[in-house]
Amino acid sequence: MSRRNASSETESSTQRRDRALELLTATERIDRDRLWTIAADHTNGLGDASICRHPEPETDEPHAFGQLPTASTAVLEGGSPVVEVGMGNPCEFGRTRCVFGTDTAGRKS
Repeated sequence: MSRRNASSETESSTQRRDRALELLTATERIDRDRLWTIAADHTNGLGDASICRHPEPETDEPHAFGQLPTASTAVLEGGSPVVEVGMGNPCEFGRTRCVFGTDTAGRKS
């Protein structure tokens, strides 16, 4: 993969994308639980390179200017009216299941 003059933000996004693809391709069956596990991955540390991003450890402020921690996570499944959402880091907080109407086959959930 060619990385032409990548900024630190682009590099971070690329590292997180590469890690997510690694986890997805190593998975035989992808389901909601597996996606939540991937969202909570810390293999590249807790900072910018992690899928589950936490504030950089050199700051005492959890919401310091320039920090980009994970603010929320959502898992959707094509054709399903079910959306699971979580506020904050997926490794720390639970998920809430929301159901909207019927699935694409017309069945109520």
